[in-house]
Amino acid sequence: MAKNLIYNKVALTPNKTVMYFDKIYDYYDFIEEKEKELLNSVGNANAKRVYEGNATSNYINSNIRKRSWFGTTDPSMVTKKLDEYLFSDELNRFLTSFRNDTSTFDKVDLDQKKKILFTSREIGIFSFDLASLGLVRVYEYFSYQLDRIVDSYNVRSYKNASGDLIFYHIEVVGIPRHELERRGKKYYSELLDAFIDEDKIEVVDDGTKIVHYHIGKEGIKKHDVERRQVIDKNGKKKFASTFKKSFIYIEKVDTKLPRIDLIINSAYSSDVNATTQMIWGSMAAITIAEKLAKSNVNFRVFVSYGKELNNNKKLFRYIKVKDTNEPLNINGLAVMASDPREYRLSQFKGTIVAAVDAGMGDNLLGGIARPIRDSNEVKQAFIDYLKSQKDYDTNDAQVLTNSKIVFSPSLDRASAVQEYRNVITQISRIN
Repeated sequence: MAKNLIYNKVALTPNKTVMYFDKIYDYYDFIEEKEKELLNSVGNANAKRVYEGNATSNYINSNIRKRSWFGTTDPSMVTKKLDEYLFSDELNRFLTSFRNDTSTFDKVDLDQKKKILFTSREIGIFSFDLASLGLVRVYEYFSYQLDRIVDSYNVRSYKNASGDLIFYHIEVVGIPRHELERRGKKYYSELLDAFIDEDKIEVVDDGTKIVHYHIGKEGIKKHDVERRQVIDKNGKKKFASTFKKSFIYIEKVDTKLPRIDLIINSAYSSDVNATTQMIWGSMAAITIAEKLAKSNVNFRVFVSYGKELNNNKKLFRYIKVKDTNEPLNINGLAVMASDPREYRLSQFKGTIVAAVDAGMGDNLLGGIARPIRDSNEVKQAFIDYLKSQKDYDTNDAQVLTNSKIVFSPSLDRASAVQEYRNVITQISRIN
């Protein structure tokens, strides 16, 4: 039985179509069902020809020897369900170092913009009316394996065959106890490529010299966890407000930061190396998303695949990977935005079947399509779609435009750090 597909398709102009998917699994269902329709259809000769050259086992076998293409030389790693980011260990190490790279800039960024100060000052009179705006349930995650509440940043979710949402703790790679190198007044870990906080340092004095060690951290295997609504000390279910400015202070009236949409432009060209370049594609976005999540900012995250076909036809797909009030799924975001297996198989299929669904099958190129790299073009198509659906929380055209932020593809550490700084500056100008 065919699955009930849930997505929006809007032709903004005769040559420009937007497809919008509210959930990652809605998008995968779309690819699965539309792939069957294409292969069983009469006609669609051009689309079938492009599919044969870019989405079949022959295509995989002809490219699998090049690790720079899929990021692996094991075909089973390409065709299996991608529950975990291919370079998860590298991602965790890079993010630890990346956060350190951005820390200096953080000291002079948004916290100095009083109008959009992320952390509320608990002064003046508390307003229950303000706090009740955007009221949401507060959840925590309990691990029976660890017998404790676990950090939500390590929790991911997926939809099982019955349609139930299952939550699980990702695998956390342990850190062995190891010696640190002193650099000035700080201690550096060559293993982690990062400076280490004092609370993670063990000092050993053997009488002849003093040695500083990272205390290490025990690893955690992937396992299911239970989502629970937090119960307060009075035994009542806990709720929270997404409206941070809940204190009325006569000196200044703070305004609510509008909903921010982070859009990761994940359309790569064929010359991008899977193992040395594509991994950076999600780095700045994940770091920004973590910052916003910890600051209780109302935001969503989308992955975008913008493609230009023959005859000036343009096709944009936007897949929501985080909704407001949902936990940040770093693994899912990284897979959708910068996993070469995902992009060079699932997204190749996705582009082909989406083009057919949009009536652009005859406009597919031999290499499928050209990536649209212009951030302004990706942004404008997204805003035009939102306006067509009346999906916005402000009538101020400037605020609407400024609150939609597109991440350009970053292919190395330096460009990822610069992209982070650029986005921080953009957010600071939202008013």
